[in-house]
Amino acid sequence: MTMNLSTLRTNIRNYSETDSNVLTDTVLNVIIKNVENRIFRSVDSDDTKFYATSDLTPGNRYVTVPNDTRIIRYVQLTNPTTSDQFFLEQVDSSFLAEYFPDPDNSSDYDTPKYYANWDSDNWVVAQLQM
Repeated sequence: MTMNLSTLRTNIRNYSETDSNVLTDTVLNVIIKNVENRIFRSVDSDDTKFYATSDLTPGNRYVTVPNDTRIIRYVQLTNPTTSDQFFLEQVDSSFLAEYFPDPDNSSDYDTPKYYANWDSDNWVVAQLQM
């Protein structure tokens, strides 16, 4: 039997014994997207990889997440002046809040060391403390 999106939605509703009033198409789309993301993380296939760039502005701790990003394998920062490259370590946003609690009042900016997911559109970064 061929599986398409409509068939998948019906199968999920039948399996869970729930109708479309509870498991709406919107809810099922989120569930399906989460399952796809888990598969992408687990399989780590080269055909799903792509590289994207985003800009980091001094004094602004937020970075726009590149479009169509599903799984982040690493974040690499390149200094435009020296071409030095640094890999950022992913941490939880609560770690950044404790590690670098008031970045807007810092006069000592250094190379970022950490990043965390902030929301669906942004990462937040924190630099080494001086």
